[in-house]
Amino acid sequence: MKMRRDRLCYALLALCFAFILSAAITDPVIAALPQSIIYTSSDGSIVKANYQMAIDKATDGDMEMITAVKAKLAQAQDNFWPIVVVTTDGKNLDWAKALDDSKSFIQAQTMAQYLLSNAPTPTQFLQPDGTVGSTEPGTAIEEFMVISIE
Repeated sequence: MKMRRDRLCYALLALCFAFILSAAITDPVIAALPQSIIYTSSDGSIVKANYQMAIDKATDGDMEMITAVKAKLAQAQDNFWPIVVVTTDGKNLDWAKALDDSKSFIQAQTMAQYLLSNAPTPTQFLQPDGTVGSTEPGTAIEEFMVISIE
């Protein structure tokens, strides 16, 4: 009788595990990470901040860019200016609208009303030193001089 009850317990545990595993596989709640943040500045310019770059620099101890991203994002949120977050899996989230509706970042990624077909085209870019410029960091071709020693 004891052996039969043990087998039944093991079978129920296996069934529960299979149910939990199948639910995790069919309905994963894994959110993509922010790649860039596009916001409207106080002068009406559309600015792109490379969030991934800011995080990488902060990890290396350079906090200038991430501090600027946080400040600019807070300013846009406080003034109800448009904010779009582009995620690492290519989604364009209307973050300002999701905030207005009290949705979390994970929830916004799973709800169609917050997904945009295209991100706004930026006219300016947040630079690694926290300033705003007209070229995207890492895309400009740097000029250099080749000196030949004969």
